[in-house]
Amino acid sequence: MPPGHEWPGLLHSEAFDDGEALLRVAEKHGLEGVVSKRRDAPYKSDACRGWRKVKTTAWREANRERGACSRRLGGSQKRR
Repeated sequence: MPPGHEWPGLLHSEAFDDGEALLRVAEKHGLEGVVSKRRDAPYKSDACRGWRKVKTTAWREANRERGACSRRLGGSQKRR
């Protein structure tokens, strides 16, 4: 974030080299997952290929049936 620019509600975190370790910590704290972007990708506020959302194993298992139900009812079949 450029110096002198404050964005209320925006939390900037440090860069993490070990994404798998970060995902394990997210799982340990009961979080849904981790959202990240490629280091060389520019920041964009909308969806783009540079962003990734990875769900924890516990979240995927807890929501597996809900996703199957959504697909049966014609919901989105795209899973991340």
